Amino acid sequence: MDLSPKPLITIPSSDALKTLMVTPIIRALITRSSLPLKSVETQFAVDASGFSTVRTMTWFEARYVHEQEVHNWLKMHLMTGVKTNIVTSVEISEAYAGDAPQFSSLVKATAEHFQLNEVAADKGYLSKDNLKLVAEYGATPYIPFKSNSAEPNWPCPSVAVKSV
Repeated sequence: MDLSPKPLITIPSSDALKTLMVTPIIRALITRSSLPLKSVETQFAVDASGFSTVRTMTWFEARYVHEQEVHNWLKMHLMTGVKTNIVTSVEISEAYAGDAPQFSSLVKATAEHFQLNEVAADKGYLSKDNLKLVAEYGATPYIPFKSNSAEPNWPCPSVAVKSV
């Protein structure tokens, strides 16, 4: 008799199917786990970090003129409360995906359950649309301008123009 533990959910081996099946479950669990801190968090930060996968890829390193096998990796973008560090929303992207396009879905998902007063992010998330989105929720965006940023010519009272 086999007494070994069995997985609660069996996921087919297709990567596409795994993503389609698991992603909504993980997002729902993240949202649900953040809700007890709904009354505590009003200030949020957005950032991203890469993590390796079990798959490897061949990488040609020009400076050493040789091929090497390296782990493939993904990038996780998340929004977190700054008081408790609770993660309120997550997006997973390809390794070299830009940061700014992920910002909107993180803010919108968090705003469904939390009052946004401030949202901080690094320069990688800077875009006119991202600044406007935060202001539309009545919050102040704290995203530093890049050295080549032009002064905005659109009304956004909560955005101070200052190059960092």
